[in-house]
Amino acid sequence: MDPHLFRIEGSTAIPSQWTRGPWDPEFQHGGPISALAAHLAESAPGPEPSQVVRLTVELLRPLPLAPMDFGIDWVKRGRNVALADVRFSTPGRLLARATVLRIRTTDLPVPDTAVDRGVPDHHRGTPVQRPGGWGFDSELVTYHRQGVEHRMVTGGFHEPGDAVDWVRLRVPLVEGRENSPLVKLVAAADFGNGISWRLHPDEGWRFLNPDLTVYVHRLPKGDWVRLQATTSAHGHGIGMAESLLSDEEGPLGRALQSLLIDRDQPTGGHAGRRPPTGGTGSPQ
Repeated sequence: MDPHLFRIEGSTAIPSQWTRGPWDPEFQHGGPISALAAHLAESAPGPEPSQVVRLTVELLRPLPLAPMDFGIDWVKRGRNVALADVRFSTPGRLLARATVLRIRTTDLPVPDTAVDRGVPDHHRGTPVQRPGGWGFDSELVTYHRQGVEHRMVTGGFHEPGDAVDWVRLRVPLVEGRENSPLVKLVAAADFGNGISWRLHPDEGWRFLNPDLTVYVHRLPKGDWVRLQATTSAHGHGIGMAESLLSDEEGPLGRALQSLLIDRDQPTGGHAGRRPPTGGTGSPQ
């Protein structure tokens, strides 16, 4: 069977091992579920033609590597603007939810002075075949290792501070379906806090994102999405990660992540240690 992130059967999403996250082998990464919410929202009937311009995902509980029911409700479905709620659950438990805003598109040329093409670099940096050093020490397939490809320009998974990373989704989000430009964008957007961390996990620090908001003013062309990421942390247990999202033609939008910051006793290594969420970045 060809690798994929999810198989869809009716209103049930069945995650594969390719969705596995970095902290616990039994739970999903936050990126695949965010991309799936985007896929469901852009596939549902709405204003046509239209584009998703904002996606906010709230990770309410750890997401198991097990079938999840999903549903979508339209809060507003107007001629120009539509707003939808997407939910993922298991019996009796809401696992994650998303709100998605779509705006109609139309042929309306603007002056060149209104087009932002300011991307500092267009080259893709050094391939990162297996970003590691995060969570359990295992050869199991994971989303951040095998599901996507990373090419770092500056910074990285092992370096604190700001980072620039080109990310490419390597497998279909949904079995038998081609990845849309929006899916490619959202699948990359959740890596901002992971590549721009400032508090070292080996010193006991945890920085977990219980949400992800992606603003999109233009969909990417091609497979690669560029993240220019930075993290801010303060002394009250809360932080934020922000990423400028671009492709080779210029900016696409931004991704924002709230961070729940906590600390264990330093261990000298964090392999096998679970965060209080169990693995997805969602507070219990």
